[in-house]
Amino acid sequence: MDMLKHTKRSSLSKVVGIFVSVCVISLLVVPQSMLAADPTVSAPTLIWPVSGDSTLHEQPVITGLTENNTQVEVFIDGQLNGMATVKEDEKGTASFAYVPFLPLEPGNHTIAVTAVDEDSSTASLMSKETSFIVEEPYPAPTLFQPVVNNKTVSTKPFITGLAVNDSLVKVFIDGELNGQFKVENHESGIASFAYQPFLDLDPTTKHLVHVTAVSSQGKESVYSNAVGFFVKAPEVSTEEYTDPQVLGVSDTHVAVEDTSNEAVTENETTSDEESTTNENGEDEATEDTTDEEGDDKDADENEDSDEDQSTLVWWVILAIIVIIIAVNLRGRGDKGDQGGLKGLGKLGGQDNKSSDDSGQQTLLNKEKSQNKEGGNNMPSPPPSK
Repeated sequence: MDMLKHTKRSSLSKVVGIFVSVCVISLLVVPQSMLAADPTVSAPTLIWPVSGDSTLHEQPVITGLTENNTQVEVFIDGQLNGMATVKEDEKGTASFAYVPFLPLEPGNHTIAVTAVDEDSSTASLMSKETSFIVEEPYPAPTLFQPVVNNKTVSTKPFITGLAVNDSLVKVFIDGELNGQFKVENHESGIASFAYQPFLDLDPTTKHLVHVTAVSSQGKESVYSNAVGFFVKAPEVSTEEYTDPQVLGVSDTHVAVEDTSNEAVTENETTSDEESTTNENGEDEATEDTTDEEGDDKDADENEDSDEDQSTLVWWVILAIIVIIIAVNLRGRGDKGDQGGLKGLGKLGGQDNKSSDDSGQQTLLNKEKSQNKEGGNNMPSPPPSK
């Protein structure tokens, strides 16, 4: 009996030992992650990066696929970096994207993701760890204070600075992209640039500008230094409104008009004097003055050139002098026996001549009667003019 009991105990101990051995071996062989995770949630799939990828950006966009109704945890270099943004789809497979909240250092990095069910908060298995490379950053430009010169206006200042050759510079004013341009290379390897905004900036607010540079391979730099500045409203000049040339009248033309007016005044004065000294030739002087005034009016209307105006004025003055001399010469003609002016007799015609003859006969008769009465042998007085 004792032998039978001992045999049964030995068999039971062997069975227990075998069971314990199987459990221990299972714990050692099966990964800990499989024991802790709910096998109903699938691990996410990375689209970017894949092993060996490289990026020019220090904050690359990490993308992938996961199940609907899940959240994605992103591990970079073995540390939880943040939660990705998930966009669900009607087919049951959602997409996610994530940008590191801090710039990554240049060099090699690893990334892995896991999905967490939103209802049960159970996590999926960790995705396969992927490595990628962040390249050295592209040199950022350097900005100077904006400049206003005679090639621009105060509301469109030149944004000036320095950048590496072959760079595409992007200009951001008040946080928005205002424009971009390719720099002109310099032999030193560092090119200077000047950018003018295409729209006027508001002079009532302060503005902030920064730029970035992009290489020919598409590698973009970090932000440059930011520069704050004000712009002034453009000043309106009133000098042009007082300039006579704006109105189409030049100083030379004004001087010519003044000279013409003076010539007309002088002609009128001279004509008046001629009319006073020569009463018998009043009609002729009036006609001469009228002709001269007509010439002056024509000279005023013809303002094509300053030389023509000046020449015309001198001709008018010369004509006036000739007329004055001619009138004076007529007034000083030879005197006849009766004492009258020969020139005035011709101008007066036959009527004047007959009147002068009758007057002279009357004077002679008077003188003869006086001689008879007084017996005076005094010579007769000269005829009056």
